[in-house]
Amino acid sequence: MRESKPEFNIKSTGKWRFAIISCKWNHQFNDEMKSSALDALKSSGIPEENISLFESPGAFELPILCLKLAKSRRFDAIICFGTIIRGDTYHFEIVANESARGIMEVALGTAVPIFNGILTCNNTEQAEIRAGKNKENKGREVALSALALLAEFDKIH
Repeated sequence: MRESKPEFNIKSTGKWRFAIISCKWNHQFNDEMKSSALDALKSSGIPEENISLFESPGAFELPILCLKLAKSRRFDAIICFGTIIRGDTYHFEIVANESARGIMEVALGTAVPIFNGILTCNNTEQAEIRAGKNKENKGREVALSALALLAEFDKIH
């Protein structure tokens, strides 16, 4: 457990709009993170109608879907969930590195914040810990980070 983990307690005015993308690969972990993110957003005051759900085949395809969503200008933030589990080949590194690079490139190119909830795990046990039904669930953490950044953006306008 990290000792420097921040605590976020953001209450939304309900105006922010979110896109949540979850990957079909390793969906059992992604579904848990998505569920935790939805709970965190709703309990912070985001109405259900302000949250749109999308699916990506896998993590490698996330950046292009993020780009399409960001360019639509319908969302204040995009949250991505995926799980990449190390295998016996170099494919793990390619998918992990390129999906993260692509997501950041889209965020910087469109000024729409995109939150990377992609787990990169050595095994399924690590994924179960990070996506399980517990307070360490990364879905909740990513959603709370999105709320915190949007609150900071509101200070700029």
